Amino acid sequence: MARVFDSQSMVGLPALDAPAALAVTSALLTAAGAEKRLPSRLARERHRVEERLAALQVELRSSLGAMALGAGRVARLADRREDAAFSALERWLDGWVALPADAPEVERARSLHATLFPDGLQFLRLPFKQEWAEAQMRIDYIDENKLDVDFEALGGQLFLATLREAHAEYGQALGITRTAAPEPAPAVRAQLDALKASLRAYVLQVVAHADQEEPATVAMSERLLAPLASWQPRPRPGIDKPPADSAPPTAAPTSDIVSLDR
Repeated sequence: MARVFDSQSMVGLPALDAPAALAVTSALLTAAGAEKRLPSRLARERHRVEERLAALQVELRSSLGAMALGAGRVARLADRREDAAFSALERWLDGWVALPADAPEVERARSLHATLFPDGLQFLRLPFKQEWAEAQMRIDYIDENKLDVDFEALGGQLFLATLREAHAEYGQALGITRTAAPEPAPAVRAQLDALKASLRAYVLQVVAHADQEEPATVAMSERLLAPLASWQPRPRPGIDKPPADSAPPTAAPTSDIVSLDR
């Protein structure tokens, strides 16, 4: 297969998610706007980059609203399941407590009911995260005191298992026990890819503009690409933190832009 030489295969960009792409693209456009006059071919590519950036911004705003609505719906559904699990458990224990007997099982049920539901189910009316905290305290108490033995003695393993599962889902839905960043929406991903493609075309045109026999063109290219050449991804806490004695990053020369890591 013949090799392809175009902006998409020749120009590598730093790793850019949507927020990073917004930032570095805006910086590139600002640098271009500071020039008194851009050659027509650079001006055309700059305009295309502006259009792609605007399209990505539109999708991000739309996606943000959809994510907020979706997250709220997931949280509400998880809250209802948590409420149902606790309500079922409380009614089950209340049935044991109502028995007119002094059997050991009844005493165990009374102790569990008094410990887990001193105020009944009032805590289920709290705001989501406060409710989760109250529920977590009850589950922690069960674990620390090995009360699963009591549930087993009373035949309530299913109640406890259902409660644990609902509570785990509740914590994930509220973002308490799961912090992984969600994948961007397909529309956002498509616009991000389109913006990157436009950036590669722009970079290639800027690099091609630099004529080593005309210092002014080289200087312009370096100014235009300085935001990209000096771009550093945001470090991940505890993972990408540079050594204390590491030297600050320096901008790459214009001739090296096309070989930046993807």
